[in-house]
Amino acid sequence: MLKIQSEIKQGILFIRLSGILSWRSAFKLEKYIKIVKNYKVKFLILNCLNLKNIDEMGILKLVKLDRIIRDNKGQILMCEVPLELQLNKLNLMILEDEKSAVKMINI
Repeated sequence: MLKIQSEIKQGILFIRLSGILSWRSAFKLEKYIKIVKNYKVKFLILNCLNLKNIDEMGILKLVKLDRIIRDNKGQILMCEVPLELQLNKLNLMILEDEKSAVKMINI
């Protein structure tokens, strides 16, 4: 089961994922994909601290989010990614925590 918590602070969309991002739960990210697309969100911080597992469909949803953010001339930053998830293959910047990610954006 995937739980998503989100908020906007300082013009940045924060998405915190908990549980398992799989083909069964990836549809829950569609809401955020629409928000990013419709509101031209430029910066997204994706916190994966409580993410237990991610499959190929989950990765594809993150790639889709990244593409839209890049089209908006922005960037996704990931933080608190458990090593066992091996998300470094996504070519997204991975930082220690949300505070470090906010500093990186420099708004």
